[in-house]
Amino acid sequence: MLPRYESKITDIQNMLGKLISEVIEAHTAALNAYKERRLDEFDRVRTILKTIQQEANAIDNEIVKTFALFGPEAQELRLLISYLKMTNELIRIGEGAKKYARRMKEHCQSDCQL
Repeated sequence: MLPRYESKITDIQNMLGKLISEVIEAHTAALNAYKERRLDEFDRVRTILKTIQQEANAIDNEIVKTFALFGPEAQELRLLISYLKMTNELIRIGEGAKKYARRMKEHCQSDCQL
């Protein structure tokens, strides 16, 4: 493989790693907010994931640029397509954390028995 192609793949992997870390951090914050009944922590989830869509779009754009510039072979093509699918799933998982945080905050504020 070409050194520039390998560099692009490394960049994409790093971007994905950062996005995954943010999703994990958001889920951890939501769980801790529930355990400790800290309503401000539920708002933090939204803050952590505020730019998730833009970050995923940037990753997708890098993948498309890699397709266009390097014309990967079948094995590399499968890898890049799996990265595209990962960004879509990470957005879905992140949106789930936002919905969970919003609903749990409402439940905690209403003092319902959980």
